[in-house]
Amino acid sequence: VQVGEYTLNRFCAAWDEPRPESYWEDVVTSGGSRDVCREIASGAETGWDFTSRWGRAAGRIDSNNFELESMEVTRILPV
Repeated sequence: VQVGEYTLNRFCAAWDEPRPESYWEDVVTSGGSRDVCREIASGAETGWDFTSRWGRAAGRIDSNNFELESMEVTRILPV
């Protein structure tokens, strides 16, 4: 995303299937949704993995926990 003279990048994995290293967990969490699989893969690629920074407000369990299927990594520009 170009903002004035600055370029902001977002995380967005090309992978939209369960990750091989966590196949069963991803199948259960995603419920078969390719969009959720992409969000999980994108979160894993960030280096911040599954911190609450990636969960949307509707998926919050409390101030420190959120439901993984509510991740919106591809919609957030980390700055």
